[in-house]
Amino acid sequence: MDRTRWQDLTNAVIGVWLIASPIVLHFSDYSVSTQNTLLVGIVITLLAVEALKIPEAWEEVINVIFGGWLAISPWVPGFDGPPAAMYNSAMVGSLVIALALWAMFRDRGVREWWHNWHPHA
Repeated sequence: MDRTRWQDLTNAVIGVWLIASPIVLHFSDYSVSTQNTLLVGIVITLLAVEALKIPEAWEEVINVIFGGWLAISPWVPGFDGPPAAMYNSAMVGSLVIALALWAMFRDRGVREWWHNWHPHA
């Protein structure tokens, strides 16, 4: 993968934000939304740090999955956070998806694979 991807650094910062956001946005008293945000934040941070060292497409695929979960989690039954937690999850999850897809499709290996499988695209 291309080693000059600012998207990975941005996802690392977003992961740290997710870890801090229950305290900053005052929803740490809500166990489900706090645990969800912390877990996804830790995963995204670890994947981004790994991608900064040795970028691989699988890291971005996992970021898309976790970003997708984060984006839809406010509408899953049992989500117990206030509006700040809901907006944080939906917006940050969408941003993680966008950055991961952007990084993935900027990669030469992924572009070559895509064109081999979709020659008319």
